[in-house]
Amino acid sequence: MPAPLIVLTVAGQVVASNDPARPAVRADCQPLSLTRNYDEPAEMRIGLDGWQPAAFAAESVATLEINAALVFEGLLTLPTSDASIGDVMTVYVARDRLAIHRPALSPEGYTSWEIPAGTLGSAVAALIAGAGDALDEMGISQTPLFMADCDDLPTLPVKVENVGIDEAVRRVAAAAPGVRAFCDPNGGTPALFFCPIFNAPPVTLTVEQEVIESLRIERSLEGCAGAVRMAARQASGGSAFVVEAGTLAAAWDPSLTSRWTVDDYLTFANDGVERPESLVFRRWSFAGLPSGVPPSDAEIICQAQVRVASGLTQWRDLEIAEVDLENRIVLTREPIVAGVRQNTPTRRVGRSPGRATAGIVRMKYRRKSSGSVTVPGPRFPASGFAGRAYDEAPTLMGFEASVEVPDGVDQAAYAAAAHAVLSEPVVRGQVGLSYLLPDDLYRLRRRISIASTTHNPSGYEDLAAPLMGVEWDARGATLMLDLSTARTLPGGA
Repeated sequence: MPAPLIVLTVAGQVVASNDPARPAVRADCQPLSLTRNYDEPAEMRIGLDGWQPAAFAAESVATLEINAALVFEGLLTLPTSDASIGDVMTVYVARDRLAIHRPALSPEGYTSWEIPAGTLGSAVAALIAGAGDALDEMGISQTPLFMADCDDLPTLPVKVENVGIDEAVRRVAAAAPGVRAFCDPNGGTPALFFCPIFNAPPVTLTVEQEVIESLRIERSLEGCAGAVRMAARQASGGSAFVVEAGTLAAAWDPSLTSRWTVDDYLTFANDGVERPESLVFRRWSFAGLPSGVPPSDAEIICQAQVRVASGLTQWRDLEIAEVDLENRIVLTREPIVAGVRQNTPTRRVGRSPGRATAGIVRMKYRRKSSGSVTVPGPRFPASGFAGRAYDEAPTLMGFEASVEVPDGVDQAAYAAAAHAVLSEPVVRGQVGLSYLLPDDLYRLRRRISIASTTHNPSGYEDLAAPLMGVEWDARGATLMLDLSTARTLPGGA
């Protein structure tokens, strides 16, 4: 396998190279290491023989190319003299442009503000609206890059409180499910890159071909649970509080669903009683809700899930026709069917027999407290335990994890999203390679699997673990990859 062509430049000059077409202007310089992950700015270390503290000016642009592809671009800091790695060496460190500190200001100039819930694209646009001038100063493009259309992913609200742009970018990315961000060299025009790490393109490393020197992969139940419950909230005396009761179950005759059409809506028998067909998609039961029967003085609220954009939904309040607390039944004014767009009456769908399916309806109730009370949070699942971690270790995973809900977030939806994160075992690993990988992997945004052509199956052919970090040791000619399937809670850092 031919050695990769490596070119290191500082201030536009080639200072180290093994590419005959691009000779170096000096013979005493070498790249020492490159580190990149999603948690901090990328860093490259450069070594010069002897004492040379004035060889390169601070803030000079340093770049690293592998096989003509730009894998790093950043600015030099002040040098360090180091005699601990053999002969005396002057070490220069370059960091990518997110290491340049600038406050993340709102468009109005505030240092503490909040980006509302929406999509990743709208959240990034809001951040750039206030940080545009600062990004220009940092040398980062105001045009962000999104992989796999992740700008359409829904986001939770993002609090930006006295932090720099680097931290604000990571918070905005974390507000969308499974998204991380970093500063991509982007061919010489550094840009913010947002990557849905669990949808990134897959890459398979073959043991015999990639010369894997070390491999450590572990499966863990650390941080997992079979159920989650949102942390209880306190409501003071006389204040109104809302309890998230949960999702309602169908309570109509299921045999009528296959022939139901919207024409059956609000039809009556000769005695003036609504026909059973009229109750399809309207009669809902709250008998199985973990919060129990709402108090008689509570204001009951029902909501249906509606589409507002591709892959994005929200809850719409419903008009309630009748509530039967004794039998735990609620009757909505209109039939609630799946796939309805926002502001579209449900009576406009289901014109063909058997085409309509039940929508998702949830219940809340609002009441006033006479004193300080504890408001229970919703649980997912409503009862029992579920998930792969529980299936594999039911004794260890048969407990509830308590989860704090971000302000302004739907508690029931967050409980389901949190369970999806905490119910899966985590796979973590480190892979040590003895040669340089293709240039794309130095910019992360890939998922890694491991295969073998001469040994038994590795068991990791379908691992597809996101590549969370790379560390290249140029002097030792080794490359370490960090892999992890761990997911963060929605809105988590």
